[in-house]
Formats: sequence, C-alpha cells, structure tokens
Amino acid sequence: MEHVQLIRQIKTTKCYYKILGVKKNSSAEEIKRAYKKLCLKVHPDKNKAPGSAEAFNKVNKAFRCLSDDTSRRKYDHTALVDQYQYNQQQKVRHRRSEMNHDSSENKIDPNGGRKSQQRTEKSDGGGPKFFIILLMLLLLIYLLAYMPFREPDYSLHQNLSYSIPMATEKHGVEFFVKSSNFDVRYPLGSPARAEIENSVIMDYRNLVSRYCDVELQRLQWNKNLPTPHCAKLNNLEVA
Repeated sequence: MEHVQLIRQIKTTKCYYKILGVKKNSSAEEIKRAYKKLCLKVHPDKNKAPGSAEAFNKVNKAFRCLSDDTSRRKYDHTALVDQYQYNQQQKVRHRRSEMNHDSSENKIDPNGGRKSQQRTEKSDGGGPKFFIILLMLLLLIYLLAYMPFREPDYSLHQNLSYSIPMATEKHGVEFFVKSSNFDVRYPLGSPARAEIENSVIMDYRNLVSRYCDVELQRLQWNKNLPTPHCAKLNNLEVA
C-alpha cells in the first residue's frame, strides 16, 4: 500500500524538488543520495505497483535536471518566471474583483465614491514594483543568454575534435579528449582529475538513463523486450 501511494504521489507531482523529496537549496550530494534511495523504492523490477515504470521515468528526469548545474539553473529560472506570471494573474483577478465590488457598493453607499478612490490608489501602488520585477527578470534572461561557456574538456562520443580515448578509474567509463596533454593538465590522482571523472560518470549516467527511459516505454507495448541500459543504470547506482 505504501508503494502504491508513493507511485501516485510521484505521478501527480510536477516540482522536481518535491519528486526527489529535497529542498531547493540542497547540495548535489544530497540530491544524489535522495535519488538513489528513491530508485530502490520505485524501480519496476522491485516495485510492482501500477505506474511504477512511469514514476521511475519521472524520477530519472528530475535527477537528470537537478544533478546538472546548468540545467538546474535553467529549471529554477523557469520556475521563477512561472511563479511570477501566476502571481501577476492572481493580482489581475483580485483587482477585477475589487472593481466589481466597488461598482456594486457605489450604488447603495453614499460614501462609495471615496472608498472606490482609496482602493484604486492602493491597487495602483503595485505599478512601479511590477516594472522593477520585470526589468530584473529581463536582465537575468539577458545574462543567462550571453554568459560565456567554456568548451568541454571531454566528450562521451568520439569525433574529429575528441579523438583520444580515456577511461575513468571508477566504473571504467570510456570518454574522449582533444589532446594528449590531458594527463598533464589533469594528473591521475589529483583533485582536478577526480572532478573531471566524476563529471564523466554523471554525464554517462544521464545518457544511459535516457536510453533506459525509452526501454521502459517500450516495455508497455512488449514486456519481453530486453532493458540493457536499465541494467547498466542499476549497476552504476549499486556500485
């Protein structure tokens, strides 16, 4: 029964932070721990409740978004804009309600004209605030659009630019770099190399997770289809 309620809760929740059960200011490590714990509860191989595959897919999407700094910033910004637009809509509805109320009050209250004027002044007081918030949002969008981004140090796929194969010390995940000086810039055993390899593993996990999502969707049509990428994802989480 507990698993059924958990699946229903995940399927009806839109906020990625609430899906993983973390706060908006949680660290990357806290998000990772919450994701691992939740995966053990909702994985279709372990949770046979109806909709577990869809819930597992939703958990993976939430983790992929919040585990990457760039996508997390974009998600937080989008959520801020959505909340701002919702607040503005609520203000408009409130003002319309006050105007309708004042109109009906003026017909029966001899002092209604004065009350109506006071309320109009109050409602107009939010004008400057609206433009300040709007300018701040536009500035934030401009900064995000024109911030310089450094070219990646590695790629999970081999191509003309990234042609030199490497592998992480943990899990043995293969990745490709541009120059043979990579080992000089990021010596084995150094904190910088560990940070790069952790990033490689995270990107690889996200890639495998996307393929796993496709496999889980196909399972809804044919339950006999194999799910190799889901197995790889599970092995990564267990390790």
